[in-house]
Amino acid sequence: MDPTLYELPFFPKESTLSQPPFFFEDRIDGCTLPSKSPSVCQGCWEGIFAVQLGLPLVSPRNGRWYRRWPEEISYSTSFTQLKSRAYAGCVWCRFVLREGRGYDPGKARGYDPDVRMIITVRGTLEKGGEGLDQIQNYQSLEVAINGRDEFKGFVYTALDDPAKPYFTIQNPILDVGSPRALALARQRIDECARGHGNCITISDFPDGSPLLPKRLVDCTDLTRPRLVTPTEEHAGYLALSYVWGEDQIHKTTKSNVPTYEHGIAPSLLPPTIRDAIRVTHTLGFRWLWVDSLCILQDSDEDKLHEIGRMHHIYRHAHLTIVAASAEKASEGFLHGRPPPDDDVALPFICPPRTPNSQLGYVDSRSEVAPSQVGQIYLSSSLWAKRSYRDELERMSTRAWCMQEYLLSPRSLIFTPRTILFRCRTARQCVGHSPRGIKDDPQLPDPLFLPVPPAAEPRSKQWEDAHDGWMEIVKNYSRRTASDESDKLVACAAIAEQFSCVLRCDYVAGLWRSDALLADLLWAAEVHSGWGRRHTRPATYRAPSWSWAAIEGAVELTLYKMDDVKNRTVALAEIVECWVTLENAALPYGRVTDGTLVLRGTPIPCHGGLGHKVDHDWGMSLPSFEQARCRKWGLGSLTSGEEDEIDFAKPKGSDRVLITTDCDADSELPGRMWVVPCVRWTDSSGSLWVHGIVLELALPSNSSKAEHTKIRFCFRRVGYFYDVVHPVETDTDFVGDQLWYPLIRAVKDGECPTEDIEIV
Repeated sequence: MDPTLYELPFFPKESTLSQPPFFFEDRIDGCTLPSKSPSVCQGCWEGIFAVQLGLPLVSPRNGRWYRRWPEEISYSTSFTQLKSRAYAGCVWCRFVLREGRGYDPGKARGYDPDVRMIITVRGTLEKGGEGLDQIQNYQSLEVAINGRDEFKGFVYTALDDPAKPYFTIQNPILDVGSPRALALARQRIDECARGHGNCITISDFPDGSPLLPKRLVDCTDLTRPRLVTPTEEHAGYLALSYVWGEDQIHKTTKSNVPTYEHGIAPSLLPPTIRDAIRVTHTLGFRWLWVDSLCILQDSDEDKLHEIGRMHHIYRHAHLTIVAASAEKASEGFLHGRPPPDDDVALPFICPPRTPNSQLGYVDSRSEVAPSQVGQIYLSSSLWAKRSYRDELERMSTRAWCMQEYLLSPRSLIFTPRTILFRCRTARQCVGHSPRGIKDDPQLPDPLFLPVPPAAEPRSKQWEDAHDGWMEIVKNYSRRTASDESDKLVACAAIAEQFSCVLRCDYVAGLWRSDALLADLLWAAEVHSGWGRRHTRPATYRAPSWSWAAIEGAVELTLYKMDDVKNRTVALAEIVECWVTLENAALPYGRVTDGTLVLRGTPIPCHGGLGHKVDHDWGMSLPSFEQARCRKWGLGSLTSGEEDEIDFAKPKGSDRVLITTDCDADSELPGRMWVVPCVRWTDSSGSLWVHGIVLELALPSNSSKAEHTKIRFCFRRVGYFYDVVHPVETDTDFVGDQLWYPLIRAVKDGECPTEDIEIV
């Protein structure tokens, strides 16, 4: 489509509508206005709607952009008049009233309801961008009140509406299970499989065919799907990602496999699986993988085998059907969607057309057809894309769903609003709607290559992959599994993919590498909309130094701060780190034990001296000299006596802020230690110190402490940071007495250290 906008010389660029009708005798270029739409008042119909809201349009004849009316239109009204017309049923006045609620005299004290308000409407041509990736150009409408911008949004119409030829984007598909919707979906799938170079590359397997699952569902006969053992001819299979949400009484077991191989009665299946079988069949595919049907649910051996191959199942599927709208399997996902709540439906006068009209000109020698009245919709640009969390709703909170989403090269996502198509090249709505997902998590491209290349340690490729993993951790930590012990298992397939690039040992959610010290500095995320609920699982799941040891969202402090990483100096070192696997055949799965030995300087502190600072705790610390003289608070542990340290009281407020790993609303552990791990200096010269908070713990089941100089065992209970500003004259400042002496001692190689075993 030609992006050039032809401004035809019928009107100036700007125009002001007077109180009388702007167009006399209801005529435009010799064409009579159609009868007024009942949804707007007479003044709006003869004013802004008579000039198409100033919008540029697409010529149905040659696809070129044109406009033969003013781009910017202003008219005068009052709040009283606006309110009266809105209550009488004018959708435009109601919309302006909503956007101009700041002018409501009931809310804006002292505002006169009869003071004139200048409403300015601008129709613009925009280039595709956020939320409109697949659309090159589209129409946008801006509304200002008294010179202040109050609204900006895009304009769309329905596929079968008379206004459709004049606009580039259409409404989202609401009948998601209709043949038309699924035909459009198949079109997106084929465009990707045949035309996306990057997607074709990652689907080009060296041996010619992907590794297939052990079982698939044959969807040829919708009245009698059946379980089959796949061969090479089944390579084009689909997979289903969904939330169980309840027990699956239809699940495959060792006893019903023979029956299912002959045929499965659809009545036995929950609506979500029936819908997935129907989608597979209607899209023109035959084979479908569903976990509850294709894994023997009463066989630990079969489940372990299939979990170990999960990255192959979703990675090699031609397409994954994502049932994002269904909170449980019994809901289904092909029901009709409601229209968008906040979008405003407006009448639209289609420009008069004759067989010889071009770019909006009307040939006076030709008979002019009566103008049709269509319908357009206004949608705020803020809603073109919703967040991943809002769009996928419950699926964004479920642990197992993440690897299914990330490992799939192509996904057809049935959201609560419409259908989206997602691949490695594009993320777009099925149809020609601007809806989409922002903050969409994804894996780095190299992980999708048939043989992901190993990255050199400390190279940019390695750091990019490592940062990608930490992004995964941040998202994944917000999710839960029905079985708490599945936390590591449910992301094992993703970890296995990352291991191909990182090429280092995986230790309970982290990587044994040069970055491990900084990766220990995760913290419970307490300032987000995900809520402040952090607990430890009822049974052991991971060592305390791993983010997987707690339930709840975590944030990661240093990994994405490139300017900080380059200036970070270690204040401790990792001596050893290991975990004990529950099953050696699943190196990325459950662990039963784990230990990290940190060589550093433990600074003692008393939990009773802490006080709440919002969601964190402020804490006083001793000076470096006090801590050293008292043997870092460890000397008294052998005698069993309480260590007495005079803690320096900082002026103003406590300097160290502690974020506990689990909720601690009333009090902190009585005896704790903070261990500084890294420090860096910002551009203003302020010193930042980050570290972890420990308490005493029982030795691990496989503790190696008896073979080393380690005397005590600890458990991580939090993260801390401190900021010391460069104020040389303040000798009472805690930072001057603790961190600067400690840093100097570390730099000179004179800082006493302890080997601290953390379990």
